[in-house]
Amino acid sequence: MVSFKKSSAFFSAVILLLGMSEVVSAQGLSPAQIAQFGAMSPAQQQRLAKQYGVSLPDLKPQPESAPQLAPTIEKPPVEVEPINDADSGLPLFGYSVFSGSPTSFTPIGDLPVPSDYIVGPGDEISIQLYGKENERHLLTVGRDGFINMPKLGPIAIAGKRFQQVRDDLTLRIKKQIIGADVAIGMGELRLMQVYVLGDAKRPGAYNLSSLSTVSQAIIAAGGIAETGSLRFIEVRRGTELVQKVDLYDLLLKGERASDIRLQSGDAVFIRPVTQRIAIEGEILRPAIYELKGRTPLAELVAVAGGVKPTGVRDVVQVKRLTNSGVQVYTQNLDEKAGAAFSLQGGDKVVIQPRAESYSSSIV
Repeated sequence: MVSFKKSSAFFSAVILLLGMSEVVSAQGLSPAQIAQFGAMSPAQQQRLAKQYGVSLPDLKPQPESAPQLAPTIEKPPVEVEPINDADSGLPLFGYSVFSGSPTSFTPIGDLPVPSDYIVGPGDEISIQLYGKENERHLLTVGRDGFINMPKLGPIAIAGKRFQQVRDDLTLRIKKQIIGADVAIGMGELRLMQVYVLGDAKRPGAYNLSSLSTVSQAIIAAGGIAETGSLRFIEVRRGTELVQKVDLYDLLLKGERASDIRLQSGDAVFIRPVTQRIAIEGEILRPAIYELKGRTPLAELVAVAGGVKPTGVRDVVQVKRLTNSGVQVYTQNLDEKAGAAFSLQGGDKVVIQPRAESYSSSIV
């Protein structure tokens, strides 16, 4: 059995096994003595403790702790300013115009009916006779497309334009009822079912007035979701694509040529948005806009309302996120090359303010 010259060496070694290394240092033991005691088996350590009359705690093998490595010094990640993110605080242009829902989809009875309105089953025709006879008839177009006119019998009118229906009925009534004048109008309009699909807030089928347009159907569906496009909307009638709608024409120019009236069974399909770009700073309408094809810098500035008088036109920054980080392009809007600078999805345009410091003074 291995023995120690001093009992204090034994107690210090025991303390060492209990994790109090500071006491070991105070005893002045050599590394060899510490290693000697540590190399003993638990049985040998118990016998040695018994020899010196000391109660030694059970020495259970302790789990090996993971080696403590020196902290690795890493390069801090580069904080990239978010581009076209909700955190930027910029609104999505145009989405609020179509958000929300009307309180009722019931057709309004006094809406003017355009002359090219297509009459269909469920519409009501108002016929006023005066002169020789004074009568008023409200006749509903049946499912077969006919109205049943007293004294004249069934008359087919479904599928015709309202102007044509008015002309045909006037001619026939005056021909068969001699001495009678006639005034023809529309009564209650039919409801129709249309579908709003794709990236709408509440896609589904809706019963709307037969005078409803694409934009009104979108409003009925709660508007366009943030993932949806305002510039790529399709109207499908069966298997046929009848209209492509770009709501920017309506929002920026007031043009409603593509905002056509729908027919029963039409589907309004909203495609997902593909590219967006942000513009902020000294611009009239700072917001996030949707790109459609190649967009020059000058076109985006015009869409956003133009540069404010307090903005700088010759130092316009375009921030672009690349694989190597954010690249900044400085452009001059008053130069041809700067105005034609092609933007990409994810870019952020910043219009800098003019300097407020005094350049000179007048005495």
